[in-house]
Amino acid sequence: MRRVREVTLEWRDGKVDRINEATRRGVQLSLYVDGRYSVASSSDLRPKALEQFIADSVANTRVLSPDPFRGLPDPALY
Repeated sequence: MRRVREVTLEWRDGKVDRINEATRRGVQLSLYVDGRYSVASSSDLRPKALEQFIADSVANTRVLSPDPFRGLPDPALY
């Protein structure tokens, strides 16, 4: 889960002309599925939407080409 806050100031004639603030929340997944790797992100944090997001992300990762150079370490090594 991540949360980002941005504040922007615009100046005119040496004075603050405009202030803008934005806050974003989201989630990002790194997926290792059947020898394939992908990253997916979403800003929809509702429980049902997250459930669908995870299912879709796993399904999408399964259609990618295998990546023999990227994977999780052997559990015996940690």
